[in-house]
Amino acid sequence: MLMCRTGMAGGEGAFIMVTFWLVEAMARVSLILLCNEILKYADLKFQIQAAKYDVPIPNIWKLALSHFDNILSYANHLGMFSEEVAISGEQMGNAPQAFSHLACVSAAINLGRIGRVGGD
Repeated sequence: MLMCRTGMAGGEGAFIMVTFWLVEAMARVSLILLCNEILKYADLKFQIQAAKYDVPIPNIWKLALSHFDNILSYANHLGMFSEEVAISGEQMGNAPQAFSHLACVSAAINLGRIGRVGGD
């Protein structure tokens, strides 16, 4: 979970929606890196540009999947998410939170789609 200190009094938790956005961004980056890996063999000029982005591609997707599985553990007994989660795992804020669920669905769809493209 992503945490931030605001300096305001009172407890704040991690926004679940933003954490799902992180997972989705990591999945999309792994797809871009996979495309760069494929293209760098097609064109020598591109190979020079792509070489500076030499990152283990499957590891980013697997890390995103691991984060996704971890976030799912913060759902309540009905599989519903609140707006925020405390460090202790307690749900905070509005519950159920539609934006958290939309971000969850979007991250799941993109993880599945990109996982099929990458062969994992």
